[in-house]
Amino acid sequence: MKLFLMRHGEAETFATSDKERKLTAHGVKECETAAKWLKLNAVDIDFALVSPYVRAQQTFQTVSQTLNVKASQTVVDITPDGDPSWVADYLDVLISENTELNTMLVVTHMPLVSSLLDILVANPVGVFFPTGGLAMVELEGHASKGQLLGFG
Repeated sequence: MKLFLMRHGEAETFATSDKERKLTAHGVKECETAAKWLKLNAVDIDFALVSPYVRAQQTFQTVSQTLNVKASQTVVDITPDGDPSWVADYLDVLISENTELNTMLVVTHMPLVSSLLDILVANPVGVFFPTGGLAMVELEGHASKGQLLGFG
C-alpha cells in the first residue's frame, strides 16, 4: 500500500487561534502543486485522514479538487502536537482492518508529520517537511518498517 504523508500548505501567521489559521494564496498554490504530484503517483486516494485545523482542511479540499478521494476522516489526534506513535498504531489498525486500501493520504502538521515518517520507515530520515511537502511510503501489510519511495 502507498501512504502519502503531507504537511499543510503555507498558512497565515496570525489568527484568533492556531487552529483557525488559514492558507495563504501561496499555500493554496503549494497544495495545487502537491495535488499534481499526487496525481502522477496515485490515480485515486482510497482513504484520507485529515487534521481538524483549518489550514489542513483547506489543504485537503484543494488536493481533492484534483484527485478522486474515495473516503476521508477528520482525526483530532493528528495536530501539531499529536503523538506520532498513536498515529502509527491507528494507521496499523486501519490497514489491517481494510485490506482493500491501496492508497492513503494523511494531511497534518510539523512536527508530527516528520516524526511519523521516522516511525513508519525502516531507515529514519529526520526530514523537515516544507509547507505543502509530501512523502510517499510503501507499506507492506502494516504501518511499520515501510520503504520511503520519494518526496513531492
